[in-house]
Amino acid sequence: MKKMMTALAVGVACAFVAPTAFAGEGQGFVAAEVGQSRIKIEGESSTDTSFAIRGGYMFNNNLGVEGFYGHYYDKSLSASDSGMTGTLKPTLNAYGVGVVGKWNLTGEGRSDGLFAKGHLGVMQANAKASATLTSGGTTYSGSAKSNSTTAYVGVGLGYDFNRNVGVSVNYDYFRPKFKIDGIGSSNVTVNTWSLGFEYRF
Repeated sequence: MKKMMTALAVGVACAFVAPTAFAGEGQGFVAAEVGQSRIKIEGESSTDTSFAIRGGYMFNNNLGVEGFYGHYYDKSLSASDSGMTGTLKPTLNAYGVGVVGKWNLTGEGRSDGLFAKGHLGVMQANAKASATLTSGGTTYSGSAKSNSTTAYVGVGLGYDFNRNVGVSVNYDYFRPKFKIDGIGSSNVTVNTWSLGFEYRF
């Protein structure tokens, strides 16, 4: 983790120096991604629709920085254990910042065609679970929440129609660790596949 954080810091520093060397080539961007996330906790997994909003700045054709918000899970589940019935509703979202790399596969210097991209950064993942359970005619309700600062990494393959508009297929991965008082710690693995639309200005 320490090596990853050092590499990220160096990358961000280089990105902020880049405008001096590549003046006039930069572009801001916004992107929307919709897909499916798979959440795995201690061998058990579940899927849900996910979405993410990203924004940032590409200092040249290959290097930039981003900030994002992602929503990965929000589903009501039925519960039945030891004579208790009811519903559970876990949610998971996150926000973070990172470095973006992009490579045009059609030809160097072109603003259209196939491209590959990747990003690496730091995020804060926020988990919350609420429950309403009934046992022996009595209803109990409660909630718990936790957050985790962790690394994220992702890759994508896409197509730029021109200098301003592109689409992509993306894969993202992160692994937060949540701790809830009275329950303990859990490592959570999150894998997300999504379709993205990007506009650059």
